Amino acid sequence: MNIADLPNFGAKSQQMLALAGIVTIEQLRYLGSVPAYVQVKRVGKVSLNLLWAIEGALSGRHWQEVAQNDRLRLLIELEDAERAAIRHEKKIPQTSDGEFEFRSEAVAKTFESYPPHMRSKLLSLRELIYRTAAETDGVGGLEETLKWGEPAYLTTNKSGSTIRLGWKKSAPSQCALYFHCQTNLIETFRTLFPNEFKFEGNRAIVFEEVAPLPMDSLAFCIAAALTYHHNKAVSRKVC
Repeated sequence: MNIADLPNFGAKSQQMLALAGIVTIEQLRYLGSVPAYVQVKRVGKVSLNLLWAIEGALSGRHWQEVAQNDRLRLLIELEDAERAAIRHEKKIPQTSDGEFEFRSEAVAKTFESYPPHMRSKLLSLRELIYRTAAETDGVGGLEETLKWGEPAYLTTNKSGSTIRLGWKKSAPSQCALYFHCQTNLIETFRTLFPNEFKFEGNRAIVFEEVAPLPMDSLAFCIAAALTYHHNKAVSRKVC
């Protein structure tokens, strides 16, 4: 007996299960209905009917009966599973001593190249970016890479605009947090924090070596950047 012999599954359902690596009844039973549905959802667009179909197949019932009698329970389980997956994706990489681990050797070497008096401030900004990403709804994981030779942070789910950290030999007592110049982010920050930050054109917040970092205001700016595309999409739907 194979998956094709189970009730509720048509050719398309079997194909989606196979694409997700679920090809035997044993795999389906081992996963259970909600984890199996989440696994399929990662590889393609599927409706909730597939969840009802999987639960029905495993319990020997028609999918419509499941949709009528088990809908609320399964939706609660699905919400819990998806939240757990998001928390796992957002998990901040840390070493045993609490420092944030570098996953890119090139990025680590770039930070090492900064003078000690600025490296500490840049590392504090890096930590704030990771923590803000983990605490902000709508933000998935972060990819840390180099853009123009400087550390850059991209949202893996495309929810936000890239943030970049920078230090230049031409201005050794300053570092900067760069935002995409074709967004309205800096314009917004100027309006909200006219006296709190020093700005460079429409692309950066600049920090002096001896000045403290206003963490709460910066966290707001970082969150706005990391959710920039997501918020624009929501705004268009509301309009």
